[in-house]
Amino acid sequence: MTINEIVKQYNIKLCEYPPSLWDRAGFYYAPLRTVYINSALSEKEKKKVIYHELGHLNHDASQYDRRRELFEIQANRKMIRSILKEELSACDKDDVKNFNYVHFMEKYDLVTTLDEELVKEEFLKLIS
Repeated sequence: MTINEIVKQYNIKLCEYPPSLWDRAGFYYAPLRTVYINSALSEKEKKKVIYHELGHLNHDASQYDRRRELFEIQANRKMIRSILKEELSACDKDDVKNFNYVHFMEKYDLVTTLDEELVKEEFLKLIS
């Protein structure tokens, strides 16, 4: 899926900002249904950030300080599930049987043990 297709599917706006303005990868601003993203990111990184920020769509911003860790895990799960779906949709049945989650994690620069658990969980959900 292209970035434009993602934006259209979720009915959000996308605005890019220069890295000189802020060094963060991106953020979601709920009142405007807008994802702001660092323009210096590669297309692959932009998609990861967009999918992560879409994981915040249903979060109550007033609860963010209290539930930050949970909200960030949920957003990461959304990102991992989305890129996994794209990856698996490009595979034939035999490729899915031989799916290597370590290679997937390397390809998408997923480095934490939590990322690993989320990849495993979401992969099993998607293939069952």
